[in-house]
Amino acid sequence: MNVTTITAGAVATNSYVISNGLNECIVVDPGDGIFEIIRFLDKNALECKYVFLTHAHFDHCDGCRELRRRGVKVYMSADDLSLLSTGDNLAEAFGEKFEQFEPDVLVNDGDELLLLGEKFNVIATPGHTKGSVCYKVNGALFTGDTLFRLSIGRTDFPTGNYADMKNSLAKLFALDGDYIVYPGHGDKSTLSYERKYNPYARI
Repeated sequence: MNVTTITAGAVATNSYVISNGLNECIVVDPGDGIFEIIRFLDKNALECKYVFLTHAHFDHCDGCRELRRRGVKVYMSADDLSLLSTGDNLAEAFGEKFEQFEPDVLVNDGDELLLLGEKFNVIATPGHTKGSVCYKVNGALFTGDTLFRLSIGRTDFPTGNYADMKNSLAKLFALDGDYIVYPGHGDKSTLSYERKYNPYARI
C-alpha cells in the first residue's frame, strides 16, 4: 500500500491517494484542490475507485462532484449529511462556491471496508463535526481534522463539540499498537508520538 500526500486549496488541506500497485486508488478528502489531485492521478495513470471523507467541510469534500463524474463512489458518515446542504460546511465563510453532491455509501462506527485488497476500519470520532470519522488500515490512521501533530481540530464550528472531541481522542489514543497518523492539515506523525507529546492526550 502506497500513500501520497497532496496539499492544496484555500487552507492547505491534505488529501491522500492510497494506491495498491495495480493502478487503482482511493482518495481521502478530495477538497478544493481537486484539480491538483486529478493531475496527479492522470500523470500516474491511476484510476480512483473510491473516496473516503473524514468529514464534510468544503476543504475536505469539494472535489467529490468532479470525481463522481468519473464513476467514483463516495463514502462518508450520515451524521455529516446536513453539512452538504447548508452553509455550515464553511465554504461561504471562505468565499468559496460549493456544489452539493450525494454520497454513495454511508459509514458507521465499526464498519469494515474491504477494498483494493485492504481492510479499512471506520472509527467514529465526533468533535470537529458530528460526523467526523477516521479510517484505520495496515498501520495507517487517517484522522482528518480530529488529530493533528501536537494539536487537534477546532470544535467551535457548527455541529462541533469539545466533550465529544475529548471522547474521540481517548478512543484513538487507546488503540492497540502504533500507526502513522495522516492528518487533515500539517505534517504527519505517529500515534505513539501523539500519545506522549500531544498536550491534548492529557485532557
